[in-house]
Amino acid sequence: EIYTLSLHDALPIYELDKCRQCLLCYPYCPDSSIPIDRDGKRLEFDYDHCKGCGICVEVCPFDAIGFVKED
Repeated sequence: EIYTLSLHDALPIYELDKCRQCLLCYPYCPDSSIPIDRDGKRLEFDYDHCKGCGICVEVCPFDAIGFVKED
């Protein structure tokens, strides 16, 4: 289940079926939490570095990134 932006108790996730690999999220991430593989495709978020700022959610033109509640 995807939730609206909540910076204090959620982590970003992306939906593979919506992601078009446009990589617009990549240069906007201030924490370098969106790794890219050798083929130039984005991988899962690096949650060790992600601060949950939500910039990736705001810049995604395909609504492929949302927040999920953190347990």
